[in-house]
Order: sequence, then structure tokens, then C-alpha cells
Amino acid sequence: MISTIRGTQIFFAICAYRQEHGGQLPKTLEELVPVYLPQLSADPFASVGQTFRYRIEKDRWLIWSLGPNLKDDGGRYNWTLPDEREKHEAETDIIFASDDFIKARARALAELVKRKNAATADK
Repeated sequence: MISTIRGTQIFFAICAYRQEHGGQLPKTLEELVPVYLPQLSADPFASVGQTFRYRIEKDRWLIWSLGPNLKDDGGRYNWTLPDEREKHEAETDIIFASDDFIKARARALAELVKRKNAATADK
């Protein structure tokens, strides 16, 4: 819960930064301090003093917490089907992503459903 609140605060800070900087993203989360955030929040799943992770790919961006497995999976998300998600939840990072990442996830999920249906039809 606390990681969700902190990640959401960072997410909105990036949105505000982007709006005020003509669509540009901050190169690092540190650029958000002190104008958009008073300080960078600690990742509750990381070692003391470590903050959330952040990366930019083209104009897409991703923020993540280590998550319950306490391991940096590089922002890897649980790409499983919704009904299978709970059993894999602790295996991935907790992510907060731009729309482009969300759209990529939706495409991957659609492909996963397509493959599952094809495999079922082949039986």
C-alpha cells in the first residue's frame, strides 16, 4: 500500500514536470526535487535509503518499486492473464508507467489470450 502511494506521487510529479517542460521528461527522478516533490520517497521494499527506480525509453517512461520479492527485476511486470496474476504477484516489480507502457502491456496481454485460445483450440 505504501509503495502504491509513493509511486503514485512520483507518477504525478513526472506528469506535472512534463506538462511544464513542453513534453520533456526528467532525465532522473532527482530533477523532480524540490519543485515537484519535497524529496524522493524511499522504496519500502529496497534497502534503507534506496528510492524508486526510473527509466525512459523513447517517450515512454517507467517507475518501479522492487516489490515483495525484494529484487530489482528491471521494471519487469506480471504479464500473466488476470485470473493467474495473484499466484505470480510476488515475482515481479511494482510498476507505474506512462500510457505507452500500458498500451504495450495491453497488446502483450491480447497476444497472450490469443495464444492461450489457440492452444485450447488445438486440443
